[in-house]
Amino acid sequence: KYSYQEARTLLEDIKTRNQRLFSCQFVMLLNCASKEELEELERRAINVAKKHNLNLGAIYFLQEAGFQSALPLCYSRLPIERTLTTSAAASFIPFTSMELNHRTKNSIYYGINGISGNLLRCDRVLLLNPTGWIFGKPGSGKSFKCKEEMLMFLLMNPNVDVIVIDPEMEYVHLAKLKGIDGTIVELNNTSGNFLNPLDGEIEDKDFLASKVEFCQAMTACIVGDRQMTPGVISLVDRCARYVYGRYSEQVTQSKKDGSSQSLKVPTFTDFYHEMKKIQDTEAQAVAKAMEIYVEGTNNFFAKESNVDIKNRYTVYVTRDLPSSMKPLAMLVVLESLWQRMVSNFYQGKISCVYIDEITTLFSSSYCLDFFSILWKRARKYNAILTGITQNPEELLSNMATRTMVSNSEFVLMMNQSASDRECLQELFNISEDQMAFIANGEEGSGLLYNGKAVIPFTDNFPKDTELYRAMTTKPDERN
Repeated sequence: KYSYQEARTLLEDIKTRNQRLFSCQFVMLLNCASKEELEELERRAINVAKKHNLNLGAIYFLQEAGFQSALPLCYSRLPIERTLTTSAAASFIPFTSMELNHRTKNSIYYGINGISGNLLRCDRVLLLNPTGWIFGKPGSGKSFKCKEEMLMFLLMNPNVDVIVIDPEMEYVHLAKLKGIDGTIVELNNTSGNFLNPLDGEIEDKDFLASKVEFCQAMTACIVGDRQMTPGVISLVDRCARYVYGRYSEQVTQSKKDGSSQSLKVPTFTDFYHEMKKIQDTEAQAVAKAMEIYVEGTNNFFAKESNVDIKNRYTVYVTRDLPSSMKPLAMLVVLESLWQRMVSNFYQGKISCVYIDEITTLFSSSYCLDFFSILWKRARKYNAILTGITQNPEELLSNMATRTMVSNSEFVLMMNQSASDRECLQELFNISEDQMAFIANGEEGSGLLYNGKAVIPFTDNFPKDTELYRAMTTKPDERN
């Protein structure tokens, strides 16, 4: 009676539940140095199987056929089979293991698949939306993983530029490596580094419109949102069009003459002087607010750039910025990133941009609005943007940034705090078994979301190497 019921259930599965029948074998190959060791290992394997309601049996007089069946030849020589339905057969490895192994020359190694033990390689350019995020609490290996990816981009593809916004000077050590020789741009009152926010690729058809919009955002950062009346917006538009119109005429004349002489790129000082010339109460008030950023102590955006911001590896260090300067400085750096992305696009290059502690960027509404536009347009300009933070819960609590995360197809998750784990589990539908990799996982292990599946991984980077000493954030292990 019981066998009859089983047969009826099986027939029902095949007819109504879209199940198929498969002839399956499960062969376990044990290698031992002695017969005694083999018998002990066999006993232990059978006991473990019994705990999970499985029956294992030794294949007497068929050892050679069993060995050949265990080899990866896709051919069985054993006369022992078990008929299983689709759902039952799918419970065996490798069917339950999601893999990510892009076989391209630019695919990057991210670790070992935590379930199957296979290589985990990803070419972010192949994803529908390569922009992504890296999450992890302090000590999880988050910064190390970022540096590992940066180095692979630089070493594997000469057509890639890497730009980093570094609030804690964690990424400057890579710039000093032989063969990298990157540029470190320290933004503060004493470094002597100047960054021209009005620089850009004038050949871009949207150049003037985007620069006018940036000048308005920059002015709003300086005078405050409430002071941005329609009159002030028009004044900013007038000054921006004038300074860029004059520069455009120089470029046109230079092309006609065939002259290769260097052209004077507009600076924020030129913009300030144009605003100061206007005999208007609002214009004079705006110029007065700008004075500290041109003739005062915070004038490191007032002159032409004196640093090589077109280096293959460029790090913007914002650690020592005055508090009053941070919103404006971050806006200027984002504009510099955007112009670099546009310039690289016309040269056929890929721009990889990393922003550490990205949540500090969103404390300013101007920066958030500017970055939202940057995030949406990056893919069209061959750019790969990566946000880094230890507080994903803060990101997901804001609708604008939550949309950015949910629309990204690359999310690397290291160890997380309890509240952050809950938010990520809900967003990416992570199973309880997978959650163990970001709950109490080892340093360097975590989960990788690639737009289709969540894949656990481990990465044990060798510590006795020069690269490790350059990438680690532990002071006692650095060079």
